[in-house]
Amino acid sequence: MAVSRYVVEEWVATVRQKDSFWMVFHKTYNDLYALNLPMTLERSKLLLDESEIDTQECDAFLAFMAKEFPSVRLTLLGDLMPLSLVVWPYLDSIGIEADLGSDVYNALAERYNLIENDPKSNGAVLWGMYLDDGMKFWKKREESWDEM
Repeated sequence: MAVSRYVVEEWVATVRQKDSFWMVFHKTYNDLYALNLPMTLERSKLLLDESEIDTQECDAFLAFMAKEFPSVRLTLLGDLMPLSLVVWPYLDSIGIEADLGSDVYNALAERYNLIENDPKSNGAVLWGMYLDDGMKFWKKREESWDEM
């Protein structure tokens, strides 16, 4: 099992320290949060289920990045989750250490569509976060841990 080094908001706020983007390959997560499908009992049971990871899409992404952008660093990330969760499985989200508007970003936006432009597949969605949001979300997560 892979272990993520950072959660998304921590990575944006403390590592990248700038607007950032990443890929999510978990189908149910993307159904709920990218495609805005309603939460159902079935989806709630699948939200943390590793069987919902689209490994073919993830492998295709990794192959694409290795071929087209071999020098770009990729980072395993823990997904954005409710503050009530303290531990959750790694769900194959990958941070891309390139800037918004870069050739890398533009190629991925064309290949997968941006989250706000109806992603091409629920198995591979390009997500983004502004630094200000990352800092706000990371502060809230740290505070939630302090309250335990």
